Amino acid sequence: RLLISDEMTMKVGDIYFIKWEDSQGCPMGWAAFDDCKNRSLAIIESVGWVSQIDERAVTLTPNIATNNGEPNCVSGFVTIPKSAILKKKKLRLSA
Repeated sequence: RLLISDEMTMKVGDIYFIKWEDSQGCPMGWAAFDDCKNRSLAIIESVGWVSQIDERAVTLTPNIATNNGEPNCVSGFVTIPKSAILKKKKLRLSA
């Protein structure tokens, strides 16, 4: 079960839900000019452990393998510009 916290101080090892916006592109190849009108930004929702954070971005990692309790390998990660974040919630595991 996950509990949601309003705490906004992110640090490496925390688990977060982040809702953010990103660019959207046209399909590969040529497209009619009208096909590119009235497009909006993509809204993306991501959940994962904070594996890196700096003044410009945060990296979430959804899958982490450990060796003797220490992070060893990851499967997937996404680096999100802080300027693109619309909403964020710290998640906490509970028994």
